[in-house]
Amino acid sequence: MDGATTGISIFGKDITERKAGERGLEKAEAKYRSIFEGAIEGMFQTFPDGRVQAVNPALAQMLGYDSADDSTIQ
Repeated sequence: MDGATTGISIFGKDITERKAGERGLEKAEAKYRSIFEGAIEGMFQTFPDGRVQAVNPALAQMLGYDSADDSTIQ
């Protein structure tokens, strides 16, 4: 009133469910990555248009590369 602060408004939002969902997604991604990277079979991922997105270490080794990062098929 008359230019002086007379109160404070605080708004909050419960994000517990969202945070739990994010943690679940992170765990699922880590599990998938572990399976993909640790598989003894050669595996690769592609984009919908067929371009190679990623190869796992087993496939890179099968194709003669030291690591999947060295692979030029990506």
